[in-house]
Amino acid sequence: MKWLIVPGECFAILAGPPGIREWLAERLPDNLPEQFQTRDGAFRCIGTIQRLTAEISILGLWRDSKPDPINVVGRELVCIWSDSDRSTIWSLPAEARSEALERVSQLTERAWRQLSFPAHWKPRRVEGYHTIFAGDRRLKDLRLAYVSRSYDNAQILDIGTVFFARRANKSIDVPQLAESALRALPESLLPPNVDEAAIVAPETEDTIEKVDQGDVRVGWRVGEARHLFSMPYTDWVGKHSPLTTEQKRAISHKVNRPLRVHGPAGSGKTLVLILKALGFLRSAQDSQEQCHVLVVLHSNAMRATVQAAIETIDDRSFLAGNRDDPQFLDIVTLHGWCIRELGLDEGPRYVLESDPEDSRAIQRSVLQQALDDTIATEYKQFKPILSEDLRSWIEGDRDRLLRSVQWEVSIRIKGRGFRPADRDKYSRDPLKSFIGRGENLYDRQLLFKIFTTYHAYFEQEGLLDTDDVVLSMASRLNTPLWQIQRKQLGYDFVMVDETHLFNENERRVLPMLCRIAEGPLPIVMTFDEAQSIGGKRAQELEEAGIEHSEKRVLNSVHRSCQPIFALARDIVERGVLVFSEFETAEPLSAMGNKEAKNCGRPKVHFCTDAAAAIAEVLRLTVELRSRLRRVAIISFDLNLMRSILHSSDAANSRFVHIRERGDPTGAVPQPGVFVMTPEVCGGLEFDGVVIAGAEQGCVPPAHEDLTPQAALFLEEEAYREMYTAVTRARYQLHLVVDKTRGLTPILRESLRAGLMEATAAF
Repeated sequence: MKWLIVPGECFAILAGPPGIREWLAERLPDNLPEQFQTRDGAFRCIGTIQRLTAEISILGLWRDSKPDPINVVGRELVCIWSDSDRSTIWSLPAEARSEALERVSQLTERAWRQLSFPAHWKPRRVEGYHTIFAGDRRLKDLRLAYVSRSYDNAQILDIGTVFFARRANKSIDVPQLAESALRALPESLLPPNVDEAAIVAPETEDTIEKVDQGDVRVGWRVGEARHLFSMPYTDWVGKHSPLTTEQKRAISHKVNRPLRVHGPAGSGKTLVLILKALGFLRSAQDSQEQCHVLVVLHSNAMRATVQAAIETIDDRSFLAGNRDDPQFLDIVTLHGWCIRELGLDEGPRYVLESDPEDSRAIQRSVLQQALDDTIATEYKQFKPILSEDLRSWIEGDRDRLLRSVQWEVSIRIKGRGFRPADRDKYSRDPLKSFIGRGENLYDRQLLFKIFTTYHAYFEQEGLLDTDDVVLSMASRLNTPLWQIQRKQLGYDFVMVDETHLFNENERRVLPMLCRIAEGPLPIVMTFDEAQSIGGKRAQELEEAGIEHSEKRVLNSVHRSCQPIFALARDIVERGVLVFSEFETAEPLSAMGNKEAKNCGRPKVHFCTDAAAAIAEVLRLTVELRSRLRRVAIISFDLNLMRSILHSSDAANSRFVHIRERGDPTGAVPQPGVFVMTPEVCGGLEFDGVVIAGAEQGCVPPAHEDLTPQAALFLEEEAYREMYTAVTRARYQLHLVVDKTRGLTPILRESLRAGLMEATAAF
């Protein structure tokens, strides 16, 4: 049994950039040299291990070039127990161990400062010990046990067993370091006299670390990517900040009216939103003023990702506050906020699901059934009198029809207040539907029949769908009561990420969440219009009550290398998408020359048949994973994706299936191979991407007898999804194509223009 003792200020350093923490996590407690130095970009750390006895060591960490001694006696201390026969931090895999260390660094701050714990830590007592959710976010039931105590004016946090709460019955223990050992601690730790010429820093840009992550052995440059989880706030905005001039301007820009932050994929919009929100709170705290900030996300998965990022960046623990505090940071989905404020999270169940993505999936299933039932019973008699557009939709791509009907029900019918008794009023409404320009009265009647069938299901079950929830909240916010309450319950700033994904009903609620009711609203919104719903540009903000908005454009791309970004831009400029991210100067890649050595021109691999395509996808994945940390497979063909997942299972490969947009499993910068469809890949980034199924007849889907308007809709959707998939890649992009079907027409001109390289795969 061994103990590692870490003074509290050393753990504060471990809460910073992950490169240092990951390097230490691999070596502690036995494989760390007595004196060392490491680097993570501009972050320099020197340290010592002082052996008190064979069983007890003390770790000291310093950031400054001329550091002062670290006091030990009478200060905060973390005692981490290690036993080869028990489940402790050091028995975890390296990647989970690093995250557990980061969680302990946050635990120390909250325990010693008596701050409340975030709800997602799920703090509870188990066998008499305090525990919190501890480690790797893929291991949902991994918990950490601890004891907080005092000794001779020192605050001590003892870290004990790490256990899987639902997978195994492990005995829990938190041994405490003996008082005799505590009395023998030195008064202070002196900084090491490190000879920089003699000790090579393992995190320099030219150094490749080799780490076994479980599937294949890989190497990467530590600290090369400034992802959301890499640094605290002071480093992001400090002297050596990696932020671009445009990002700094957007963060420091005073919000006198609604602000729109536009930028292509990988330009750092979410990071800007987070830093701007924390900047508002820090400024208010420094001036002792009230400031309540609401950050609105599109899904629970993205909410969890952003909250995890803020836990790392926020060095003042604003997340630990509540609505009664002068400064308060509220991170929610709009759906979740409405449920909470309407009181629907208590008492009888009125809501499908608290997660808007899960709720929308159920809605889609119910609407699919209503659509099929209506067509089965009504289409035969309606067919002769329907427009050519709607007949083409019904007899063509039914999945695309379902999506359009879903928007019609949400926005044109429910959003405009039509009820089941309003068929004639809706049928004669002058506003066009989402179905097509050639619609007629009978189209509207059939669409309304689908709506009434759909509505009857929810009425019978006594449930509200996501649109019902937000519309109910909108009605409440339009009352005189809220006009009085909003001065106390509204927010000083409302920050909305991925505003392009919110429909018109949801956008109308956003301005009513502000504390002020008149004048320019303090709303900050991010947009990537090429990923917007239906390929449509972000618009109608004025009609939603968000007037006179100001625009900032982020024109540096931090994710993709130049060849990949050139392809993404070509997709937009050759395609049918209409949006404004590239309307200013030529976007520049922020990638350095050394990092660019990993880059290459996108390649198209033509295979003899579908079976060969699957084999080539797997071969490329293994090859990329051998030298890159994170690899994604994005499949435009669901059957092909299932075959890839099945093949990976048969080969005992550890592929992670991403099922929803913003899933923290894919957003947290852990290494691995991730498989998904283009619909859910938005917001994620990977070192290498393999795109499968980008073939004629699949992108866009094959269709027959569609009107020009309907065909244009399919094409818009295909361009949007291809742009999103391509812009997930940082260094390497490969497309695997069955040559019997041929490359999608979306990319043929890009291939002819030399933006991609064609190869034959065998």
